[in-house]
Amino acid sequence: RGHRLGLTLRIAAAAPAVLCARRTVLYNKAQSTATRVQSFAPDWYFFEEAGALAEDPALTPERRASLARVMAWFEMRRVRHYLIDGRRREAWAAFCRRDVAPGLAGDWLLTGLLFLLPCALVRRIFLFRWRNKA
Repeated sequence: RGHRLGLTLRIAAAAPAVLCARRTVLYNKAQSTATRVQSFAPDWYFFEEAGALAEDPALTPERRASLARVMAWFEMRRVRHYLIDGRRREAWAAFCRRDVAPGLAGDWLLTGLLFLLPCALVRRIFLFRWRNKA
């Protein structure tokens, strides 16, 4: 979630990261955190923090590539959440400024196809997919 995004990006900058679909963490949602209202906000400041991490001259090319893969995955989620929120222009701008990371081409293609659908339908699809938790 929000603070986990920041931590994940710092880890990806420090060590090679592998993206997988398997759940590896049990997360407890607290009413006092940034995620009490929603599980993902496309405008969280952690996205801006990622840019600063990527510009660190101490990063090796391997670490920079690792961070880029993780950032691309989160950016894809950001685009989808903009669409879910009905913010098509912001979704398109975010979609256009990110290069497709290796291993994410299929996900990016599916995300691009979401632009052909009305935002209300995109929201319904993801609410169904996530069992009413957007």
